[in-house]
Amino acid sequence: MKDLKAAKLILKRSKKNPFLYTKEDIRSLRKLKNNLRKMPYHIKKPSLLNSSVNVYYIGDKRWSDDYSERKQYTNNPTYLTTNTDGKNGGWAGATVVTE
Repeated sequence: MKDLKAAKLILKRSKKNPFLYTKEDIRSLRKLKNNLRKMPYHIKKPSLLNSSVNVYYIGDKRWSDDYSERKQYTNNPTYLTTNTDGKNGGWAGATVVTE
């Protein structure tokens, strides 16, 4: 189970059974949930030369295998990877990942 989903589930349970968790637990879970929502995104895909190596989008139609060079987005950049006209060549196999 992902962290954000787990935090939501525990917060939901704490509303039904407030005696199970302390106020400090609830406060820290709410902070965690808010921080997880603000996590940055990046785009990755398997390399064409070696599919076991991931490459990361760095902008200007360029890709790099260096994780530190990746371009980070505050909002979900799925709109970049959509294929509306069938000419999605460089984005084929790309996925949006939260950090």
